[in-house]
Amino acid sequence: MRGYTLCQDGAAWHEMGHPVMTEGTMERALKRRYTTVRALGQGAQGSVTLVADRFHGDRLFALKTLVPSAEASWLTLFKREFEVLAALKHPKLAQVHDFGTSSDGRTYFTRDYVPGTDFHAYTARRSAVDSSPSPSRSAARSSPSTRAASCTAI
Repeated sequence: MRGYTLCQDGAAWHEMGHPVMTEGTMERALKRRYTTVRALGQGAQGSVTLVADRFHGDRLFALKTLVPSAEASWLTLFKREFEVLAALKHPKLAQVHDFGTSSDGRTYFTRDYVPGTDFHAYTARRSAVDSSPSPSRSAARSSPSTRAASCTAI
């Protein structure tokens, strides 16, 4: 996990060189640092919100949060997702930045925001304008199970 360090108490990950925060100060720091712009998406285990980072000239980031009631296995997967993303370095990949747990139990991380079309909206639009002579191919592309399988594959 190059470039990131875990607090002694496990409260937060931070880029090296930034002050280490305890869980008690985390919630205040989140509210002081990030301004909510709008919701980007929500699922059973969490949500993604577009936020502006006041410490970086209101640069936009995606703030991904896990629900406080998430099972331990989901928390493990969430942490692993951050670790894997933090290890990947490429100019075409959105980088992750902060990781932590707020005082109300929400585990979160931030990553670069990449504007664009929502995946489900894109696939629905593609299937609507598809002039393919095969109805089965068009139906397969637009079915929820096909979109879910595509998301899992990504």
